[in-house]
Amino acid sequence: MNRRKLPLPVGLALALGAPALAQDGPEATPVGASTSADQLAQARGAVESIRGHATYVEGLLKKARDANDEAAMTCLTPRAATLRALVEISEGALFSAQEALAEGEDGRAGLELRKIEVARSRGQALRAEAEVCVNPDAQAPPIVDPRYDGDDEGEDIDAANVDIGDDPPGTSSFE
Repeated sequence: MNRRKLPLPVGLALALGAPALAQDGPEATPVGASTSADQLAQARGAVESIRGHATYVEGLLKKARDANDEAAMTCLTPRAATLRALVEISEGALFSAQEALAEGEDGRAGLELRKIEVARSRGQALRAEAEVCVNPDAQAPPIVDPRYDGDDEGEDIDAANVDIGDDPPGTSSFE
């Protein structure tokens, strides 16, 4: 048996590259979008939504500055900055997704589209937080993921389901 050994760098490259190749797949594609045109249209809508949230929060910040409301300005400034960053990130991800789809790299495109969805979700949360900044008595509306169907089959947690007792032997640092 004549076995050839691969040089160490080549072997490492193959070993480390294999998991990355296995990660590309359908799980990176956003739910609900079937074709690349649908995916890009959904992503463009998400980017526009993030831009709208950023514009809205910038408007709230401008009103707070005009009113010289220090508390609101302190609360709104980091949220507005984060939204501006999310706009840039999502625009770059949209561009990268378009390139990836044009080159036939569906896995990379899926990851870029997922990045846009995460930014959209975070943008909604930041807008809700900004509304609480200017009206502290109001509660932020819950952020609902449209992919969640509302069917929760989880176990309810109440006092009867919580087992509080003695730690097993050898698990406490105080023994």
